Amino acid sequence: MSDLLGIALTITWVFVFLIGTEIFSRTGKISKEAARKIIHIAVGHVIFFIPLYETKWIAAGVLFLFVFGNLMLSPVSPIEKLRLETFKAGHTWGTVLYPLSLSIVTWFGFDNPYLIILAFFPVIYGDGLAAIFGPKYPIKEYELHNGTKSIGGTLTVLIASFVSIILASLLMNLFYSNNIWDSGLLLTYAAFAAVIATAVEFMSLRGTDNFLIPIALISFFLII
Repeated sequence: MSDLLGIALTITWVFVFLIGTEIFSRTGKISKEAARKIIHIAVGHVIFFIPLYETKWIAAGVLFLFVFGNLMLSPVSPIEKLRLETFKAGHTWGTVLYPLSLSIVTWFGFDNPYLIILAFFPVIYGDGLAAIFGPKYPIKEYELHNGTKSIGGTLTVLIASFVSIILASLLMNLFYSNNIWDSGLLLTYAAFAAVIATAVEFMSLRGTDNFLIPIALISFFLII
């Protein structure tokens, strides 16, 4: 029953935001870029439903299905009528790698669900807010092999990752007595994790940060 509840909430949550932002985008109430940012931040919160699942392969499997679902909704979908306008504003493969990384992180962190949340929050908020504040407050832009970066965007990833990890850790302490954090190590681990997330985002090719940041962070959390 718990698996069914997790599946129902996961699918409902994702479709509400996908359909809602698509409608608002097509009617001109929000831009495609704004719709994409809303999806990136909002949909990532399906991680809070993962503790509801009882079976690891079902939890990871449901999330993995969105890899194919997002591919069919993307600009490269073989069925043109399924292509979402909101997906055209971002990196095509980023929308596919997003659920792929989440399914992998869920598989390896299933027994410690708070680690999944800690590993994915920097993608939700660090990378998500950088897409908002980076272009608005670039400070200085520069060209790299993986596209245009800005000091403002990089600082946003660093700060938002650090803050989100701390907040997620404090939140998870309310539900999990075996949380790895204690008051003495919280700031240190959060700082290391934020630096890792920022470094990975800085070096990643377009769209691949959605995949590489969570994988790097779940590896870090499992090791420590």
